Formats: sequence, C-alpha cells, structure tokens
Amino acid sequence: MSDMSSAVNKMRYDFVKLDNRRLAEQITLLDFKYFTAIQKRECLGQSWKKKNKYEIAENICALIDQFNKMSKWVQCTILLAKNVKQRGRLIKKFIKVSNELLSLRNFQSLCAFHGALSSVPIHKLKHAWSYVPAKHIARFEEMRVIFNTRNNMGNLRKLHREAHAPLVPYTGIFLSDLVSIEEGNKKHKDDGTVNFAKLMRLSNAIDNILLYQRTRYEIQDDMAVQSLLLEDFKINEKLDADYIYKFAADVARKDQPLKKKSMLSLFSSKQ
Repeated sequence: MSDMSSAVNKMRYDFVKLDNRRLAEQITLLDFKYFTAIQKRECLGQSWKKKNKYEIAENICALIDQFNKMSKWVQCTILLAKNVKQRGRLIKKFIKVSNELLSLRNFQSLCAFHGALSSVPIHKLKHAWSYVPAKHIARFEEMRVIFNTRNNMGNLRKLHREAHAPLVPYTGIFLSDLVSIEEGNKKHKDDGTVNFAKLMRLSNAIDNILLYQRTRYEIQDDMAVQSLLLEDFKINEKLDADYIYKFAADVARKDQPLKKKSMLSLFSSKQ
C-alpha cells in the first residue's frame, strides 16, 4: 500500500478527528479550480441547460456537478456512520466545517452543506440530532437565516456583496440572474435594432462574477484530503436521491432507542 493510500485510509477510519479547517480549505481549493475554469462564452444563452451542455458549458456543468456531489457526500457520510451517536458527531462536524467554509467565503460548498443538513434524509434523523450539542444546533439555526429565500435570497446576496476576494460564489444565484436578464429582455427593440442595453447588462453580470477568478487562495494542495473527497464522490456516484431517501428511513428506524418494558409487562410475561 502506498503512503498516500495509507494516509487516506487513516483519515477515513477516524474522519471525525480530521481538522475542520484543513477539510474546508481543500474543499474550497477543489471548488475554486472548477470556478476559475469557467469561460465567459459558457455563460451565454443558458448553455448549461441545453442538451449538449457538457460540450458548450463544460466548466459550469462541472461546478454544478461538484455541488451535487458535495451535498450527497455530506448525506452519505452521516448515514453510513456505525451508530446513532457517531451520526450525531458527524452532524456536529459538518456544522463546524460549514463555519469554516463561511470564513473562507466559499459560498458554493456552504450552500451544498446547508442543503444536505436541511434535506429530508438528514432532517428526519431526530435521534442523531439529539446528540448534537445545543450551541451547535443554535449555530446551525443562525446560519439558516443566510439561506432565507425572502427578497430573492437577499441575505446570501448581501454576503456576496460584502465579501472580499478570494471567494467562490454560489452558482445558483449567478446563473438565475443570467436567466432573468436573458428572459426578461428582448433581443431586439420594437424597431428591429439590437437591444444593446440587454447585452451590456448580461456582460456586466458575467464580468462581475468572473472577476473573482483573478484572486487565488493562498492555500497549499493537500492531496491526501483531496483524494479522500474524490474517492468518496466516486463511491457515492451510483446512489440516487430515491435510494438515499429510503436508506435514511431505515437508518432513522434503527436509531430509535429500544422501549423499556414496564414492570407490569415483565410480570405478565412470567405468568
């Protein structure tokens, strides 16, 4: 076994003890690599929605796929824990990693983590959540405010505006804004001339986001942590949402504490 494989296996065996900042930094580096690969032409004409999207918007699709893999990884890591107490510890860990992602201004994976922890499969693990200390539950509730959908996700947008580079923006907001500009404005004016105002708005919106590609994180690649993540993504690849939902229901049932028999039932069974 190579030194790398040994390091990865050790981390996977005792994942709860893996430093939260170290993990958040490597997640951020992976996300940033996908983000910086996006080309301006990919952002035009809602190319990420087309049938041939992986050809004409390869890097946007890669970033979206990375988001989905990250969210699924958080879910699966919690669900595959050996017992309910360990599940609770992992939920606490992912809340703490979310804090680190926020401080790193990685809004992409911050949203992925929040989506995973708020998802039905994880939300229904009531007994696992009971092992999460109150202060971490409170912090999770505080962070939910960021993702309030009011005012077109106004709180998350405000965070983006106030954050300084380097950062990884949340693709969902960026792409929905491009769709709004594309669909809310005609290509041509009533006189048949090109609607240059629309083109300028679209160009400015793209430039304002891709501007963040220029400022890089001063973080070193940790290949062991990145290998752990990428290997787990590969393992989880074939698990779809339906399977995770059903598996979570089984896990939730198994996590329920055994009901103690009453003294009356004990005596009745002896008769």
